[in-house]
Order: sequence, then structure tokens, then C-alpha cells
Amino acid sequence: MISEKATDLAQFNKYVFAVPFTVNKMEIKEKIVSIYGVKPIKINIVKKEGKSVRHGRHLGKKKNFKKAIITLAPSDKIEVYEGV
Repeated sequence: MISEKATDLAQFNKYVFAVPFTVNKMEIKEKIVSIYGVKPIKINIVKKEGKSVRHGRHLGKKKNFKKAIITLAPSDKIEVYEGV
């Protein structure tokens, strides 16, 4: 996820990812190791409730989502902003 808060966390070697609602910390850790080749020190998970929205007379709701905040060792790095 690219947001202002996620960008600020990068200076503390923390990276934020949107993850499926059904995964747990162990599955996230395995995917980070397999994709980026770095071992996370700590994984925090935040469940976010979808906001209520209104389009004219019609009420609706955005989807619930989960995000994972990955903390890496000071020597490890993930190149997230390669093409930006």
C-alpha cells in the first residue's frame, strides 16, 4: 500500500501490504520470504471495516480489508518504489 503513513513507516524499516482477509501471520511471513527473500522480524495485522457509502438514494458499503505491517531487520530492505 502506498499512503502517507506507509511512506513514513519506511524510515523505520516497516512496510505495509494489503493482504487477503483469510491469511494469518505465518502465511504472510512465508510469502514475504518467498517473494522478497527477506525474513521479517515482526508482523502486525490490522483489520479495517469497510466504510458506508452513498450514491444518491442508494446506500452501500465498501469491502472490509486487512493490512499487514512488516518489520524488517536494519540490514534488510525491500525495493517497493522501483517504478514510481
